[in-house]
Amino acid sequence: MTSRSSNKSILILGASCRAAAQRAAIAGFQSHAFDQFVDRDLIDCSQTGQLDTLDGTETQWRKPHWNGTTMLLAGGMEHRPELVDRLRTHGLRCGVTGWMLRELRDVNHWQSWARCSGIGFPETRFSIPKGTNPSNHPPDSSDTGWLRKRRNGAGGIGVTVESFSSNADATDEPQYYWQRRLDGICIGVSFLSDAVRNHTLGSVVSLTQEDIWGPEPFSYRGSISSTPLPPVIQQQLDRFGDIVRREVGHRGLWQADFIVSEDRLSLLEINPRWSSSMELLDALGQMAIPGRDVSEPQNSFVEWHVRSLGDSPVSIVQEELSNDAKTKCCIGKCIVYAQHDQHIDDELLESWWKNRWHGSVQELVAGVRYADIPPIPFTIERGYPILSCFALGNSAGAIVKQLRDAASNISKPH
Repeated sequence: MTSRSSNKSILILGASCRAAAQRAAIAGFQSHAFDQFVDRDLIDCSQTGQLDTLDGTETQWRKPHWNGTTMLLAGGMEHRPELVDRLRTHGLRCGVTGWMLRELRDVNHWQSWARCSGIGFPETRFSIPKGTNPSNHPPDSSDTGWLRKRRNGAGGIGVTVESFSSNADATDEPQYYWQRRLDGICIGVSFLSDAVRNHTLGSVVSLTQEDIWGPEPFSYRGSISSTPLPPVIQQQLDRFGDIVRREVGHRGLWQADFIVSEDRLSLLEINPRWSSSMELLDALGQMAIPGRDVSEPQNSFVEWHVRSLGDSPVSIVQEELSNDAKTKCCIGKCIVYAQHDQHIDDELLESWWKNRWHGSVQELVAGVRYADIPPIPFTIERGYPILSCFALGNSAGAIVKQLRDAASNISKPH
């Protein structure tokens, strides 16, 4: 894919930028992405650079053509507030400061904002005295209802199940916190904050270890677009987004994960950046609607993000986001992890490239499409991501089957 000619530019930073860069190109932006993987389809739609080079080579940002360029943060950038502040000093525009990133990633704030919104929050501990049972229940070796999470974690990596009552060595570790495990469906909700208000853009359902194989129990496996949420939950989300925007004052796209159990909503975490699932919602927003000119996208997440940094509120046509044409179909993606050490050769790469996803819902009618395609042959170790798969269906179950079959064909265990 090649970006259409435009004088609009955007800088994208993060562990994996392909999705944001592709959506930016579709919306008419020329992007420059600094990324860890630099996949082939990222190179196809954006200028690229290695994310790791940013720490010591900031003289490039003093060039005049970067002044006033908007930054879009992607995976992992929520943990690099100092870098964001340094880049802002060179004239790049960003909807968050380093201080805002720290505030938005503060677990104590999550709990406070959830309670003010009428939303649940898991019982949370920040230090566990040695030899104690944090739940205050009688010691029971089967008590495995706690999760240990990294404060600077991402993508579910490193989340482990803990049993404090049977673990005599449990103690305080500053880089971790512990939460009571909640039952229910995990959803990711996308938000946009502008100068005046917050907008709830849509939600997706996270795939589980029963759906798709992953190297760890809570590794991010992918998402499926969800049907409209019950009104009571939608109202809670709107109230939550308004409170967070008012307390922090940030602008732009951000995301939060929740657990839904019946009509009960509980907050898990906030990610103040572009999230992996946003491309699904953005693609649905660009579906062809009779009578609408789609040559100039009206419901572009990237366009909204850029406009949100201005002084005027962003105009979002909510009716189109919930259009009947979109609620009759689901779109999903999964991350395919290597189930064993595996060599990826030229033949495999070319077959994926010929069936790559260009970013539209309509092309998925023909079958599964691929993205985040490695640029050259290589051998990948077990547990690392190979690529992403996309599918369309009339139900979540139909999509999971397509994604599971595709993933199985790509990485079959010995």
